Amino acid sequence: WVPVLVPGLFAVPEFSRTTTTTATPNTTRAASSSGPSGPLPGTVTCATAEQAGSASALPAASLRAIQPQQALSCIAFLGKDPLGEDQARAVWDLLLQAYETADMVPDETLRLLGWVAAGIPPDHIANLSLSEFDTVAALGVFHNLSLDQLSAMADSVRFQWSAKEPEDLSYLDLTALNHILCGFNASDVARIHADAYKEAASSLSLLRCPGTPGAAPVPGVGGSSGADLANPNPTLNALPSLRVLASMAESGDAFGDPASWSAATVRAIGCVLVGLPSASLVRIPVHSMHAMLQALAGADQLIVRKCMYGTPVIAQRLSSAELPLQSASTSTAVPTLMGASPSNSTTSSNSSVPPGAPGMPHPAGLADQAVRNGTQQGSRPAVPGSGVSVFDQYSRFSLLAATVVTANIWVSLE
Repeated sequence: WVPVLVPGLFAVPEFSRTTTTTATPNTTRAASSSGPSGPLPGTVTCATAEQAGSASALPAASLRAIQPQQALSCIAFLGKDPLGEDQARAVWDLLLQAYETADMVPDETLRLLGWVAAGIPPDHIANLSLSEFDTVAALGVFHNLSLDQLSAMADSVRFQWSAKEPEDLSYLDLTALNHILCGFNASDVARIHADAYKEAASSLSLLRCPGTPGAAPVPGVGGSSGADLANPNPTLNALPSLRVLASMAESGDAFGDPASWSAATVRAIGCVLVGLPSASLVRIPVHSMHAMLQALAGADQLIVRKCMYGTPVIAQRLSSAELPLQSASTSTAVPTLMGASPSNSTTSSNSSVPPGAPGMPHPAGLADQAVRNGTQQGSRPAVPGSGVSVFDQYSRFSLLAATVVTANIWVSLE
């Protein structure tokens, strides 16, 4: 017998892909593929992730076992919580199985990626459609992307927004770009108008470029090496774009001299402060930084607090101003600005151990305790050597005086 080949039955013409004009998911491929690691025992669906409460609760192998069409139906849920790099890459691979190439992933899907964006390789980012304002704004939100990923996004935006030079970027553009600004070249950031940055500052106040506190680490930067101690802000050498952006805050067209910054100004600048040199950081009024931290609430406060206390120069100023340090030789409490009780926030007898070291309370936690104590006792400094605040001394004297007066009145009545 002679096998008969029916034309078109076993081969798909190549032009059938290239002539497609809409980003329609590849349903045939999606139905027959379940990721590079193969399917796991049982069926993994969106319902599986929902029952787990979050995609972050599932290993990457389980996420890869979700059918691509299923992943498309719940992509927003899969990306709503922080994912590990391998988990995010697993979900992104599902999208590639559905759409075949990165450039075919539609804008409406890109806007729903959330933390899945952390799994997009830089070479895939270069092929994404980033011409839509809303898509750029969605990808500009903090998702702990690496510097390579952010640089690839910045290059794509510059290419696809070819009609706009950096000096043409409005405050709305800067707000949309957000963390993508971390990937811009310093020379491009320097061309942005300071007044545009000033208008966008409050929207950029939670900016965390890679290598800064609370963001993805930059290789070779960070830790506690001797080089880090010599350079209080070691990330600045790796991220000149952040340094340039922070310098705009000191411009006369923005917020001017740091010595004049109010709590509202410090709040507007926020985490961008970590890009300032030490000479500028020490000029910011410490009471403005304290007031700013107290005014913030919820997640914003946690993020900015991490930025502040993760920057040695700022942390040292905040700690010295609000924490009563205990001397090993005299055991005398240092007066504080916050009225904190020495019993709640003194260090151990080993004065060489800094606050926040292993086994010691971190200044960020002690700050909240100091605020609570200040609310209970009043915000007056303690009497040196007594461990008792002026407010408490005054209260005790007033109580004693009232007792004596009351006794005299009763004697007179008798």
